[in-house]
Amino acid sequence: MKKQWAGMMYDLLAERTRNGNAKITNRLIDDLTIAAKKSEELIKVLLRTTDAEQVEDKISKIELIAKARSFPNWLATLFDSNIISAWSADELPDPKEHKYWYEFLLATNDFVTTTDVKNGIETYYLHDKANTYIELGPKLDSKKDDPIFREIQLAFEALQQVDPDIQKPILEELVFGF
Repeated sequence: MKKQWAGMMYDLLAERTRNGNAKITNRLIDDLTIAAKKSEELIKVLLRTTDAEQVEDKISKIELIAKARSFPNWLATLFDSNIISAWSADELPDPKEHKYWYEFLLATNDFVTTTDVKNGIETYYLHDKANTYIELGPKLDSKKDDPIFREIQLAFEALQQVDPDIQKPILEELVFGF
């Protein structure tokens, strides 16, 4: 019986490791897809443009769009899904009205924060509807120096800056339309 339990525990732990590796692989594939799209757009712009000043502006714009497109992928990495709302993209809050990415998520009403006190330290957590959660830290903005949170914030800020006609398809990736 002990060997059976040990074997079952080993299988469970091995499966969790495989799932974790699959998530990382999927994230890397998503990043490669975004990089490929960015490269394609850069080539198109460079071929169409002869003015050197316009090339720099267009390259910056393409980099901004690529960064904004990574926002849904970051959410998928954190919450096992990039679907943050069951509403339409038009019903999502305006990203420009929020300083931090998690404030934007909270404004969808599909996320909530909770707190837990351990050893006298209050820690904030962000939960989605499936009750997947991430730790935000002792203050809501305390993880702003964390490399992952910083990258998510940069992607969110890029999303805020892109044109509405580019922003809308990105936001549509975040909703489960009916």
